[in-house]
Amino acid sequence: MQCFECFEEGTYDEHGKRPACSKLTDSPEFKVNCTNSTMCVKEVHSINLSNGQWRTMERRGCAKQVNVTQVEVYRAYVDFAFVAEPYKEECVELPTEMRTSTIKRCYCRGNLCNSSTRLQQSFNNNSLIKIVCVMFLLSNLRLITVI
Repeated sequence: MQCFECFEEGTYDEHGKRPACSKLTDSPEFKVNCTNSTMCVKEVHSINLSNGQWRTMERRGCAKQVNVTQVEVYRAYVDFAFVAEPYKEECVELPTEMRTSTIKRCYCRGNLCNSSTRLQQSFNNNSLIKIVCVMFLLSNLRLITVI
């Protein structure tokens, strides 16, 4: 599985400069193989500056799903890593210590699903929600016609 991976403008790590989310394209430099993940993530941090403007920082990549535990093998403990499924396919707003900041994190399944347009589609066009709404409307119509 692949996800888009990008960071805040000007971010560096041991491999050099990381691709900036503000320049996200469909090019290979923004794609990464997620060997230890079954989901992608998009995270948006927003902070209200003292002058009233909002500053937004973005990060996209593979969801962190590796869980490490210790297992006893022949009277010795060894680390055992496995891919957990701790997330739902949804967007959540995380609590922050400051009232002037927000963090929104979105999880999705599928190759390259953490592009902004695909995230909106996958969370706004949820088929299960549509089915439940239609069933609710139909059940209410039956009640109205009986009365």
